[in-house]
Amino acid sequence: ETMEVHNIKWEEQYLRDYLGKLLALYPTGGEVDLDEMVEYHTRVIGPRSFPEAYRRAKREGKILLQPRFGVATLEEQIKGMRYLQDTGGADLLTMSCDTYTRRLEFQKAEKAIQASIEKGRSLLNGFPAVIHGVKATRRVVEAVERPVGGRGATGSPQLYNAIMLAGGATEFNGSALAFCLNVEARMTVAEAIHNSQFVDRLLGWLNERGVQVARESSTIVSGTIVPPSVAVVCGVLEVVFAAEQGLRYHCVAYPLNSSIIQDMAALRVM
Repeated sequence: ETMEVHNIKWEEQYLRDYLGKLLALYPTGGEVDLDEMVEYHTRVIGPRSFPEAYRRAKREGKILLQPRFGVATLEEQIKGMRYLQDTGGADLLTMSCDTYTRRLEFQKAEKAIQASIEKGRSLLNGFPAVIHGVKATRRVVEAVERPVGGRGATGSPQLYNAIMLAGGATEFNGSALAFCLNVEARMTVAEAIHNSQFVDRLLGWLNERGVQVARESSTIVSGTIVPPSVAVVCGVLEVVFAAEQGLRYHCVAYPLNSSIIQDMAALRVM
């Protein structure tokens, strides 16, 4: 079976229909409402966003510190985020997704949360936002003062991103090309691009309504050095894909290689 994808902006009805199918995958999906999401970001999050932090850092010539953190339980996630902010000096905070959620194995994530509570330590390598739901995710976001983002590192980030976005996150990492080629052995490039288009269109839809949310696209993330030409092409394509879906705020991540001169040249080209 093959899938055809086109670099064409999704119609709003297609976005809503597709979102409805995603939200049916797990009960907490019922907490997500697009129009309420706009109201929450406008009223509660406001300028506490990644795009605003990037603009301010550029004006002031500062480098931002962005640690990644994710554990199984809500209480420990809040505690860890506060520690990174207050003691670690983080400028941006990121809630990483757990592996079970990345694979859409929600029942396994449920059991791991319960086991984590019983053992008194996290048995997950990330925060299972889909299991905890929108209201719980908002408790984490509202417990800190820094902008909060989400990291899925998967070719199927849609439901996790929707829950996190409704929960107050203002940036997501994602890459149809990099994640598909590196962490999704069974996923076609076309399917990964379609999944990425949903995220970009959802973020773009919010941008059009004044909500400052962004995406960070990886180039090629790999355990080995990647030729700069490949990384640059992937980075440019990701931006072109996102722009077509109406996304206005985009950060491109580039992996360091063995030559700082080559790295600087690649960044300038990109």
